[in-house]
Amino acid sequence: MNNYKELEVPVKRCFIQTIPNISYSQVAELGIVNRDLKMNILLPVSDVPMPLVVFVPGGRFLYVNNDSNIQNRLRIAESGFVVASIEYRLAPNSLYPAPVIDVKAAIRYLKANAKKYNIDKDRVAVYGESAGGYMAAFAGTTTGLDLFNEGAWLEYNSDVNAVIDLFGVTNLETIGADFSKIQQKYHKEPASPESLFLYGADPQVNQGLDSNPNKLAKSNPIEYISDKTPPFLIMHGGEDKIMSLTESKQLHEALCDKGISSEFYFIKNAQHSGVVWEQDEIMNIIISFLKRNF
Repeated sequence: MNNYKELEVPVKRCFIQTIPNISYSQVAELGIVNRDLKMNILLPVSDVPMPLVVFVPGGRFLYVNNDSNIQNRLRIAESGFVVASIEYRLAPNSLYPAPVIDVKAAIRYLKANAKKYNIDKDRVAVYGESAGGYMAAFAGTTTGLDLFNEGAWLEYNSDVNAVIDLFGVTNLETIGADFSKIQQKYHKEPASPESLFLYGADPQVNQGLDSNPNKLAKSNPIEYISDKTPPFLIMHGGEDKIMSLTESKQLHEALCDKGISSEFYFIKNAQHSGVVWEQDEIMNIIISFLKRNF
């Protein structure tokens, strides 16, 4: 008799397809329309359309890797969400509001192609970390407003139903507010990422973060909060030495003041990204928030 073991395996996890290198927008960079923006999709196999989560990676406005954060994206996909991770234009070659325009273009592309990717286009969340959290916040606070929608698929809106902002930027002027005077001074300098994001590398234009107070003020997603703004989940680490806790507090308080639902979690032992953010406790909060709002 053959020596074998018989096992019946219950199906508890869905099958996830990966669709890489999808072009979602052709954009201008350095004055030439030659930049092909890409996204990757994690697509659970399902007989019914599924809600969408658009993930916006961070990178200090200077770099972006839409292959990052695979563990958390996979957890969300296994929970029954299509997850699209996107790239966007970067400083100093492209300036604010170009990346915000790109995020909203990605949302429109996915709504336009909802049938192709089995998406329920009426249930869309945006989730970002660090600089990506800033883009996600912008997508949320400009929901219902005809702002920053440029390019293709304009017959579809870029509205979202929920926002997840992990240790994100809010007010470019206060990124270093909780840190040393030296660090605060650095963030005002022409070479700081936020200065390059607003004004580029031209020394005749970029004299530091305060070079154009009007543009600086308009670069704050708080300025666009309206009664159309969807619920937010905001999380920030107590050991974050890059992004001030003040950033997340300002956004949370502004949302609450306007009557918008906002949940705020202070993760005492978390740094700016890192292994703590990959833990089940964090992901359970995120997935619970998504399911409640869908």
